Amino acid sequence: MRLIFGAMRDKAVEEIGGVLFPLAQQVIVTAPRQMRALSPDAMRAVVDHPNLTAVPDLEAALAMVRDAGPEDVIFVTGSLFLVAEARALLL
Repeated sequence: MRLIFGAMRDKAVEEIGGVLFPLAQQVIVTAPRQMRALSPDAMRAVVDHPNLTAVPDLEAALAMVRDAGPEDVIFVTGSLFLVAEARALLL
């Protein structure tokens, strides 16, 4: 599984990452386009994964998974703001 994750500053990112990130082969952290969003660099400071990349926006995160095949699973999760952005870009 490949995970694209973004969250707001007031969320329990360390705890959420502790549950979700170990399940993923690749983690890409980014920020939704919201004033309250936690920056990707700040997120990297509180969560850990051996294959974690921080990118500035969802477009960059999606570009990193464009090589996905039909058998790959890609989750865009965390903030519903990020999910809504992904939906608008992908549909």
